[in-house]
Amino acid sequence: MVTKNQIIANLKNPGFENISEDSLKNKIDIAVYIINTSTIMIGHLIIR
Repeated sequence: MVTKNQIIANLKNPGFENISEDSLKNKIDIAVYIINTSTIMIGHLIIR
């Protein structure tokens, strides 16, 4: 699970000098995390 601190750290340091499979996987995890949280929030709005 991606924590808020990891997201903030990634935003502050995109790591262009160190594009590895790990950082790519990290960005995918963050994207999935953001999508999941936003869909949950949208779902709550629709339910209400």
